[in-house]
Amino acid sequence: LAPTSIFEPNANRQGYKLKDDVKFHLYINTSPCGDARIFSPHEAIGDEAMDKHPNRNSRGQLRTKIESGEGTIPVKSSAGIQTWDGVLQ
Repeated sequence: LAPTSIFEPNANRQGYKLKDDVKFHLYINTSPCGDARIFSPHEAIGDEAMDKHPNRNSRGQLRTKIESGEGTIPVKSSAGIQTWDGVLQ
């Protein structure tokens, strides 16, 4: 490895790991997909009882991607168990 590498060999000599003094910070300037964009870290616990917005009812539910890539839609629990053939279509 180059002396300026951020990696060092693992103790067991199988593969590499980050050096202890290396840290990563992630910055994303777009909204995330799925529930990550629905939940807000600024909501106080108990706010969901006051928030009657229809979109809040689908929080935490399994979602499926819309073909056009314009977001996700919740999948009803009565729709049955998701199978791989449905995922791959």
